[in-house]
Amino acid sequence: MNLLTIIILIGLSAIFTIFGKYAKQRYIHYVFKPLTMILIIYLAIASGVNVNNSYKYLILSAFIFSLIGDIFLMLPNHKLIKGLFFFLIAHILYVFAFIQNVETYYYIILIPVLIYTTIIYRLLYDKLNKLRIPVLFYVIIISIMGWLAVNRYLNFQDVKSLCTLMGGSLFLVSDSVLAINRFKKQFKSSEIMILGTYFSAQLILALSI
Repeated sequence: MNLLTIIILIGLSAIFTIFGKYAKQRYIHYVFKPLTMILIIYLAIASGVNVNNSYKYLILSAFIFSLIGDIFLMLPNHKLIKGLFFFLIAHILYVFAFIQNVETYYYIILIPVLIYTTIIYRLLYDKLNKLRIPVLFYVIIISIMGWLAVNRYLNFQDVKSLCTLMGGSLFLVSDSVLAINRFKKQFKSSEIMILGTYFSAQLILALSI
């Protein structure tokens, strides 16, 4: 199966995932959401050549934890914490992946990233209740991940590191919209924004391999 075919299948599976969510067809959503992530993992394995092995295996490990997190987030709300826990592990693995062979760190870039994530956290703060500390820790990790994605691109400035930058940036957007929709205010277009940016982020990170 060639690269283009896999990408088309990923896109179709993602569309069915979103359709199942909006049409309230639970089983369509339950089948195609994990299937989309499985196809992305397959893409990463199939196309992962001529790349730093540590980076490849860390990204693949993050994909697996993301898949588990996806499954928990599909379940009723009392599984939310478990889903966030697995995504936290995935983001930590992304952090370790993004620092592979990076020699120069641009700390000034951390400022706008922290400003953005702090604004999002402040918007959610009053609604978080007992989740304030866990969500704060999650925000810190994803802030570091986003910052390191920029650093990786500035160090290498090639197509693969550009994919890392794009994937990390889309993850920030996806997690922000997910958090606002879950804790602040639900809005109709949220699932398209969340799943569209999430699957795009994972696909682009797979292409970075």
